[in-house]
Amino acid sequence: MRKFNRGDTIVEVLLGVTIFSMVAVITLETMNRGMAISQYALETTLVRQQVDAQAEMLRYAHDTKSDIWKKLVDNNSVSASSVNDNEGGLGAESCPDNFSNKEFALAATPSLGSKISILNNPGDYKPAETYARVDSGTKKTYGIAVRLVKPSTAVGSRDSNKYDAYIKACWMPVGSKMPATIGTIVRLYDSGR
Repeated sequence: MRKFNRGDTIVEVLLGVTIFSMVAVITLETMNRGMAISQYALETTLVRQQVDAQAEMLRYAHDTKSDIWKKLVDNNSVSASSVNDNEGGLGAESCPDNFSNKEFALAATPSLGSKISILNNPGDYKPAETYARVDSGTKKTYGIAVRLVKPSTAVGSRDSNKYDAYIKACWMPVGSKMPATIGTIVRLYDSGR
């Protein structure tokens, strides 16, 4: 009777393979999810640095009273009435394909003349491929845009010397159907040019 029990039956082998396959799939899914979360955290950190860089370049242009600030105020500022209710694009189903009205981005330049370039041409903006950033080498912005808003244009108004810079970034993170957005507002007081 003992000689017929030499090996495992086909049912036992299939059960073992099935359990191993389930464990392998669950492990790979957990690892992929962890990698996606890690990549999203890295992308968010990099985009925050890019948004902070835009804010610092705006402050630099403003504080040095450079020609860049004069060009931004003269050519790229809009009134508060022209700003959308959802300026940052939160909850949008897709990132924009180009700049909106009077939007721009700033890029650092290594030249000795002006240290900042204004990117505001239609070809300067591209949707972000991996994360939102400004590439100073190619003078392109990928998913980052700035809008300079004057809260009040009335002469003598308390807000006539203030500018709000709406800085926003939009990109498609890995494993998500909705775009990720980060935005901030920087207020600059213009004491006269």
